[in-house]
Amino acid sequence: MKEFKLIDKEVALYFATARERYRIMLRRRNGKEAPWSNDQIFNDWFFCNLFREDDKVTRWVKKWIREPNRNSPNVLWMMVACRLFNKIPTLEILVNEGLFQPHEQDQVQGEMGWRNRFIGLANHHLKDVKPLTGAAYMVHTPYGMNKLKGCLKLINDAFEYNDRMIKAITPGTTTQQEVWEMLMPEDCFGPFMSYEVVTDLKHTYLLENAPDIMTWSSPGPGACKGLSRMVGEEVSYGSAVARAAALVCMRELLERSQTDRKLWPSFWPDWDMRTAEHWLCEHSKWCRVNFKGQRMKRKYPIK
Repeated sequence: MKEFKLIDKEVALYFATARERYRIMLRRRNGKEAPWSNDQIFNDWFFCNLFREDDKVTRWVKKWIREPNRNSPNVLWMMVACRLFNKIPTLEILVNEGLFQPHEQDQVQGEMGWRNRFIGLANHHLKDVKPLTGAAYMVHTPYGMNKLKGCLKLINDAFEYNDRMIKAITPGTTTQQEVWEMLMPEDCFGPFMSYEVVTDLKHTYLLENAPDIMTWSSPGPGACKGLSRMVGEEVSYGSAVARAAALVCMRELLERSQTDRKLWPSFWPDWDMRTAEHWLCEHSKWCRVNFKGQRMKRKYPIK
C-alpha cells in the first residue's frame, strides 16, 4: 500500500488556519464587528466554517427539517431534498407549505400521496423562484431538464429508493461508507452529493452510531490538493490507491487534533474525519492565495 508522510511544519500551518477560521466564527457569533481576523486572506475571501454544523444552511436544515425528523424513516429523502435545493429561502417555502410533514390525505394514499403532494406543490410554489439553489456547490440535474424539474425528478427518485435503503441500513452496524456507496449510483449523485447526504444522516438515527465516523471520509479533489502540499507530493484524486493512503493521513490529523493541544485546544469541539477532510480543502484554498497569489471565486460577506 502506498504511504504518505505528513510534514510537521505543514501540519502546524493546517491547524493554524483551522484555529483562525474557528475564531472568526466565534467572534461573529459573539457579535464582534468586522474585521474578524488579522489575516487579510480570511477577511477578503469566503471560506466555509471549520465544522459543517456551523454553516448557515446546515444550521437551518438542522432546526427545521433534520432534528424534527431525525428518527423518521423518511429522513433520507428529506436530506436529499435539502442538499439539492441547499438554499434557505427555497427550503423555507417548502417547510411553510408543510411538505416535510405528512398530511391527512397521506394516511389514505400512503407514500404515493405524500410524493405527489410534495412534487406538485413544490413545482407550483418554486416555479418563479430565482435563484433556486445555493452557490455553495454545483447541483447537477438530468440532461435536458431545467433546475426545478431536474431537482424534483431527483427528489421523486429519492422517494422511491428511500424505503429500500432504509431497510438495508442497520443503525450502529451499517457504515457511512456503505450508505455512500448505496447513494452514488443514483442519477446525478456521485461521490460529492452522496457524501453530503451521508454527513447529514450521521446526525440521525440511521448513522449517528456508524462505526466508521472516526475512520472514514470521502476525500474530494480539494482535499487531495490540500494533502498534496502537506506530504510534499501529488495525492491523485483519480487514484484509489492514493485516496486510501490519504485516509491514513487524515486519521493521523484527527489523532493529532485529539492529542496535541497546541494544535487544537481541548475546550473547543472535537474533530471527526469529516472535519479533517473538509479542512484540507479549505486550507488548500488559503495556501493558493497566500503562496501563489491566486484569487478565489467568492468574496467574504461583511454583514
